[in-house]
Amino acid sequence: MSKVTIVIEQKSVSILRKKAKIITRETGIQLHAALDQVAVDAGFNHWHHVVESEEIAILCESALNSGLIIALDIKDALEFFDEKGRFSNEHDNQLQALLLNRFIQEWKDSTDEEEETIRGAFMDDERIKELAMDKLSNLSFMLYKPKKLPSTIDDAIEITSECCFFPAMYIWFKGQFYNSHKLDELSPSYSENVVYL
Repeated sequence: MSKVTIVIEQKSVSILRKKAKIITRETGIQLHAALDQVAVDAGFNHWHHVVESEEIAILCESALNSGLIIALDIKDALEFFDEKGRFSNEHDNQLQALLLNRFIQEWKDSTDEEEETIRGAFMDDERIKELAMDKLSNLSFMLYKPKKLPSTIDDAIEITSECCFFPAMYIWFKGQFYNSHKLDELSPSYSENVVYL
């Protein structure tokens, strides 16, 4: 059976554990077998797969809330070279899944430049979800690994520009979301690296 990427929150893991305990009480099978059973029923390969997915989800959530994550266009990510090994994209799929709802909200709250209206006011939820999923599928996420974070968003931008000529499209830094189209207002060093066509 191939390993599938599934993002699971701690709350959902607790629910699965409770289901396994109920199965153990009702059927008399051992807890480890019941845990494997509920894991498979939930789409995982086995219980250890649940635990691994939960650990990755905790790491990714922590990075989104208090670390540094950058999102590059997939084509630009091919040119990303971090010779110091500070960034990792090994949790790309998990970050995409965790960010889906945030991207949906971003689309709902954003302004359509042609219509000059809030998108959520005239687009249905399914269309917004489709657009958000499309956007996410064209991004590559880089998670900053060192424990000591850059001090400021300017420092974070400088570190990412050392690794790639192309600027990040989005940055999550210490729990704040930055859209590259708005970063030139916040950071003069960022606008030096951005070429608008």
